[in-house]
Amino acid sequence: MLRLNLLPLHGAALDPRDAETLSVAGADIVQRHLAARPDHAPTPLVPLPGLAREIGIGALLVKDEGQRLGLGSFKALGGAYAVARLVLEEAGRSLGRDLDATDLADPAVRAVAAGMTFACATDGNHGRSVAQGAAQVGARSFVFVHGGVSAARVAAIAAFGAEIVRVAGTYDESVVEAASVARARGWTIVSDTSWPGYERIPGLVMQGYTALLREALAQGREAPTHVFIQAGVGGIAATLAGHLAILFGAARPRLVVVEPDRAACLLASLEAGGPTKVGHGEPTVMAMLECYEPSLVAWRILARAADAFMTVADEEAVAAMGRLARPVAGDPVVVAGESGGAGLAGLLQVARDPAARDALGIGPGSRILLVNTEGATDPERFRELVGLDPAALRGGGPTATGRAESLRPSSNPSAPASLVRQGRDGDGFMATTPVILVVDDEALLRMLAADFFSDAGYEVIEAANGEEALDALRSRPDIAAVVTDVHMPGRPDGFALSRMVRAQSEDCAIVVVSGRAAPNPGDLAEGARYVPKPFQGPEVVRIVTEMLSGEA
Repeated sequence: MLRLNLLPLHGAALDPRDAETLSVAGADIVQRHLAARPDHAPTPLVPLPGLAREIGIGALLVKDEGQRLGLGSFKALGGAYAVARLVLEEAGRSLGRDLDATDLADPAVRAVAAGMTFACATDGNHGRSVAQGAAQVGARSFVFVHGGVSAARVAAIAAFGAEIVRVAGTYDESVVEAASVARARGWTIVSDTSWPGYERIPGLVMQGYTALLREALAQGREAPTHVFIQAGVGGIAATLAGHLAILFGAARPRLVVVEPDRAACLLASLEAGGPTKVGHGEPTVMAMLECYEPSLVAWRILARAADAFMTVADEEAVAAMGRLARPVAGDPVVVAGESGGAGLAGLLQVARDPAARDALGIGPGSRILLVNTEGATDPERFRELVGLDPAALRGGGPTATGRAESLRPSSNPSAPASLVRQGRDGDGFMATTPVILVVDDEALLRMLAADFFSDAGYEVIEAANGEEALDALRSRPDIAAVVTDVHMPGRPDGFALSRMVRAQSEDCAIVVVSGRAAPNPGDLAEGARYVPKPFQGPEVVRIVTEMLSGEA
């Protein structure tokens, strides 16, 4: 069921409080926080060209948060960030000086954190983020879980040292209990939903989510025309809607909010013209979205910046998980949890309905962004619903980043057989020789490097800058190695390109060359090699060959 947003507030400017929370300056703070985390890397933006053709659109891209910060969910960006911000603020007051994310390891800051206790309610993923954030700064955490949270998810939260408090009833009832206990004991409640008088901390959680949208826009060649995003209380949907409104104004992409039909509090709020709590019914398989009352901050944003609301049934969500795990020929696998594929479920429902397509302006030129909000955070549940092992999908066969690799004999006798990696080009044909991407803005140097690799039996693709390189990587997922200069016109430079490539593929060989800039710590992608200019062409070919054969 699809409903357009016809509220009088639709299209109005964001409330100043929300505009500040989701501002570019706020997103910059998040980026600095993530840059200080050694475990941070951008998650991949995965193209699904085969499915896009099937449903009659120009492009379909999935931001895969199943690979986020070791937690397998976009929630990793919110709770832990809010905890860190709150610790820095408290320590700043105590120590009488301004602090930033680089100060979190300061013993004086950790001493302040040791006296703080954080609490939250969760369906699973937010609790893991808060627990992880507390563990990182040396604080205590209590996580309140309701009866619908699986044992696997509870164990994952407890693994970060959180103390688990079980609450009879629903998620909404666990939110009330957590807030009540926290007030009585002087703990800091870090909730991803808001209520009257409690908005700033949920705003910090939402601010953390801006990172995934920033990454997606940087990774995509063009801005999307549409976004289908799932929602529980509405936090991630409101973050995307609000930040897109700030970045693009009236030209923002159309945003569709997708909810379970068994817990559609945002659709009910649209129909009622204001925040509305819905009754509890049969539980939904989309456990992370099973919320019956919207966040007030999220609703305030969505009433202005969301363009449509819709619901999907459980069977549609499970079918979407299956479509992502068993993709159209040539498309990569994306491992999506029970709630992760809900946005795709909404898009597929709309794609089958000509009237809905017309209402949203979806056609052959549409570029649609989805967010896989969680991977298989409960592997057993994934196996039960999809009939596949998520670990096998990630580790063998097509991976979540689209790299399906196996060794096969080469049709080119000058290329070592052990180096030939099986991949698919944009049309689904199998590559038979290793493919090398050479990136340099100096045409002569680029051509010379390309010649060395061609003479060694490789197929070579050339790019004059980082943007052209990203285009090549999108169209040729069989690229086995990237050799890139550092200083080139535009963005990304070679260091940033190396990190973006690694975020998309663990296996791609990466060599960064430069005559001017030796890398600082954190510049190079993990596993990348740095070669100073001037260099000998055969030497770089040897390095790449060793990296591809596993000898480096």
